[in-house]
Amino acid sequence: MTTDISVTVADQKIALHKFILAARSPYFRTKLAAAPETTTWKFPNTTPPEAFAAAIRYLYLGEAPRELRSGPGTGFTESEVFTGIDKISKHLEIESLVESLLDSGDRRRARQRRTVELGKGRDQLEEWFRQNVLGNKLVVETRKVTEVKWDRKNSIFADVLLRADELPDEDEGDADDVPNSTLFPCHRAMLLRSEFFQAMFTSSFREAHVTDQLQIIDVDCSPDVLEIILTFLYTERADFPLEIAVDVLFAADMLFIEKLKTKAAVVISTLGSGVSQAEAAKTRGTQDEDDIDIYAIIRAAWLTRVQRLEEFAARFLAYRLEAHIDSPEFAELIQESAARIRARQETDSIELLDDIRF
Repeated sequence: MTTDISVTVADQKIALHKFILAARSPYFRTKLAAAPETTTWKFPNTTPPEAFAAAIRYLYLGEAPRELRSGPGTGFTESEVFTGIDKISKHLEIESLVESLLDSGDRRRARQRRTVELGKGRDQLEEWFRQNVLGNKLVVETRKVTEVKWDRKNSIFADVLLRADELPDEDEGDADDVPNSTLFPCHRAMLLRSEFFQAMFTSSFREAHVTDQLQIIDVDCSPDVLEIILTFLYTERADFPLEIAVDVLFAADMLFIEKLKTKAAVVISTLGSGVSQAEAAKTRGTQDEDDIDIYAIIRAAWLTRVQRLEEFAARFLAYRLEAHIDSPEFAELIQESAARIRARQETDSIELLDDIRF
């Protein structure tokens, strides 16, 4: 269960998420900021439940219902429901709800409105995420992580802490350097977009238990990569440079986030698009090429089972074969490719060589 507030309208209770209400509704943002420990909320009995349901649909999905439930069985006429929506939209300071409802009868305008509202919703959630999740990340010495205590009744409604440790820099390492860890206050409701976390939070593992002090969960990646992961889970945005793309690929594969895994593969493979042998000859030895560890990319493609990257790596090597053909690391890579043959045939072929020839 990831909800943390119960809102009552008439005789109906709806379990909701405080961080979504605060991100999307100025009214809830103000009220919950003043009393973050709140777990129940009640609207006047004169509010039609259908009107509040329409508001919640708008806050969560960025759209208004196509039809309003009214008449016998609901206790409210269509006019009363619409009036209720108008009142509640003003009360929650989400006036565009009524505009969305008025546009719902016209398919073209409804599509346009939905596009606008979805963009608005993403922007609001992203702003809230950057101010509250990233804005409250905590950097501490790794040896002191266990001393961190974060109360469940916190002002940003976080219910779990994700931890990422800084990776040691072998080139610039100093024996006196103290390793640090970064803790990100997060919401399980958003982490459930990862199959890894979904399995964890629905299991009998320790991390699934609700405690007064937030659980700290280790994630095997750098703080920079974890920040990219969280940004994607909260906002669907995935902007990161090439030098970190392989690390993002591995982390997304580990956490079973297929869309981000695909995005990382696109970032890496786009570099090889439209590169001709002549262009490769011109750029050989330049900084752009030095930025690409093609051997690491091939091994990452094998480990994460990304065909797109295998094809990119083969094309990259084919255009630069003379520069790699005598390299011991290239020979080692060919041997690794040969070892990947699962079933011996009368005439075996090595996949990497076949791809380069192609």
